[in-house]
Amino acid sequence: MKVVDLSNKDSAEHFNFKHRIFQIPGNHFALSASDQQPVLLMDVGEHAAAITFEALRQEFDLDPDGEDSNLLDLVAQGLKYVRDIRPGDTIPRELLDGSASWTVDERHRERAKNGFMFRIAILGAPDGGITKAPDNIGAFLESAEGKMFVQTGLDLIGQKIGLGEGRAPTVAQHADQIMRELAYIEGLRERYVHASRIVEKLDQIAHHHSSERHFVDEINRCKILMEPPVKNFRGDFLDVDTRMKQVAEALKAVDTQVAFIRETRDKLHQKMLIWDELIEKWDFKIEGKTKYNRQVVQMTYQFVAQYFPQNVDWM
Repeated sequence: MKVVDLSNKDSAEHFNFKHRIFQIPGNHFALSASDQQPVLLMDVGEHAAAITFEALRQEFDLDPDGEDSNLLDLVAQGLKYVRDIRPGDTIPRELLDGSASWTVDERHRERAKNGFMFRIAILGAPDGGITKAPDNIGAFLESAEGKMFVQTGLDLIGQKIGLGEGRAPTVAQHADQIMRELAYIEGLRERYVHASRIVEKLDQIAHHHSSERHFVDEINRCKILMEPPVKNFRGDFLDVDTRMKQVAEALKAVDTQVAFIRETRDKLHQKMLIWDELIEKWDFKIEGKTKYNRQVVQMTYQFVAQYFPQNVDWM
């Protein structure tokens, strides 16, 4: 990943283009609907003209090594993390320092903290001390017993990774670093759940329209095309979960783990940007046969046929 040079902080943190073509109100950058390539979108009457970056450089004689041309390269990278970019916008944080340009809620931070600290508590518990996860992990971690297990686990990890005895505070700081990053994985996991539930809703619609063979066939084609990318999502989450189960190993190489989590976060976020609009379309309660059922299935089929044709390798 190309990281922005912050030697000139004011200009480096924003897409400050110089050429007048970028100063026209309404002009913005996005990925084209046809091939997902970065383009400049310009309002032309009732329509939007899409100009490729290669055409921009040629038509407006942009110096290949000039500031505007370099910013176009950054826009192309930035569109992996945000849906659109306008001249003057802040460069996505992923390109500036590796952090996320989007936010998570407190519940995501809580889930990440509870999951990771519970694994530490398991290490600190005596044999048979924790036989299964409690119904309320957060409450358990706040209990006297839970705090004792966590403290013991932090001490043991400190010794195991070579920090020595009495280094629980240092280990806890390392854990905080990892948990801050895992909160974004939890936010993405929640978005993924909404995407995966589309399959369940397709089944519900098929049930209500069971007598309409051609429509049910279309629903089944949607499900077939959705299966590989949905499975691919699960694999990415499983990779993180499997790695974080080894808490001592994770805390031994914090920088490596943070880099791994951020790389997975960005990969998942880029995939979810494609799904977000479709997820919104499915935010309704299915009640029998309706015209909208047909419309949303048609939109879904067009979506999966465009982004997930069967000849694409999503693994």
